[in-house]
Amino acid sequence: YKEYIDDKESVFVFDDAQLYSKAEFVAYFMNKLNLSNRDIVILDRATEIGQAVLQNKGASKLGVVVHAEHFSDNATDGDNILWNNYYEYQFRNAKFVDFFITATDLQNRILSQHFSKYTHDNPLIRTVPVGSLNQLIHPEKKRQPYSMITASRLAKEKHVDWIAKAVVKAKKEIPKLTFDIY
Repeated sequence: YKEYIDDKESVFVFDDAQLYSKAEFVAYFMNKLNLSNRDIVILDRATEIGQAVLQNKGASKLGVVVHAEHFSDNATDGDNILWNNYYEYQFRNAKFVDFFITATDLQNRILSQHFSKYTHDNPLIRTVPVGSLNQLIHPEKKRQPYSMITASRLAKEKHVDWIAKAVVKAKKEIPKLTFDIY
């Protein structure tokens, strides 16, 4: 296929279709997958594509990954909740989602309570710990002392800038400190 990009918009041209948005692009490919009730679709960030995924999942099961804090605490009261904008669409359409995935049991409990209180939905929520290892394997050679890493998307909400500023301050006290960003 060919993609034509104009500022922030793209047109995708295939032999059998011309698609005028990322949502149409996702819908096109989801339809090509011929999903059945034996398939599971994991939606990780619905921005610009959530509706296309929901409308084109067919008989497959749909799971939504909830990575971060899912609501704004200071804008939530006894009657209303302000969902994190990354999850607003999925939460408002929870009845079409087969399950949600959280990283911790605490996040699972809080999300369950919020669904119950603010939407009266009771979706299936499962905890899948991030980076979980059954057994920790220690390296055979000695580790480099005073080394730190982050493996993060360079996205504003990840605050890698805060980490870098903290490392600069710490390096004044620990000159051998190193920091790698992956």
